[in-house]
Amino acid sequence: MPRPRDFRKAKRYWFNAPVRFTWLSPDGEPRVGQGITRDVTTSGAYVVADEMPSVGSLVQLEIALPKVAKSHSGMCLHGEGTVLRIEFAGYKKAGAGKCGFAAAMQFYPEWTDAVVSQLKKSVLVM
Repeated sequence: MPRPRDFRKAKRYWFNAPVRFTWLSPDGEPRVGQGITRDVTTSGAYVVADEMPSVGSLVQLEIALPKVAKSHSGMCLHGEGTVLRIEFAGYKKAGAGKCGFAAAMQFYPEWTDAVVSQLKKSVLVM
């Protein structure tokens, strides 16, 4: 089934990559979670995870990008941002039985030509 038309300005890179994320709980305790990306743009990410920060939380992400070739090492994408929304299990966009969150992100270093080139070689661009 084709994906719905996307009117966002940034290109979406649809791929599943491991994500490690950190945030502060409402009581100020540092928390760490793990998940998988659903999609990433130059200004945000959607992460499928069992444990999630609350909306408005500041979050740091570390995404292990897919390898382009077996002989090359993978790259990591680091960023920080704010959680915009949470989708709970059964929500139609998250997928059956999956929870996730969307975050507006600033990635460091900026998206370089090397990162974009690796993404284009290894994932579906929408």
